[in-house]
Amino acid sequence: MLVPLGGVSAVIAFALTNHPHRAVFALVATLAAMAILRLFLPGRPWFASRNRWMDSALLAGVAAALWYFSPFTATMGLN
Repeated sequence: MLVPLGGVSAVIAFALTNHPHRAVFALVATLAAMAILRLFLPGRPWFASRNRWMDSALLAGVAAALWYFSPFTATMGLN
């Protein structure tokens, strides 16, 4: 519960202080941490599928995609 709450707080703080690239990296770190935690923590029925490996792979895949496309956020607002 603390990892997603801290990650979302960091993303909001970076976005409000005009650091979109750092906000994306905070989101990537949060998703990666959740992927690792999903492997070790038992799942609850309201946020987990039957296979924790697929949950972790999906979270890691989304984190990797965000990390790959993150350089585009560094150029937002430039004309």
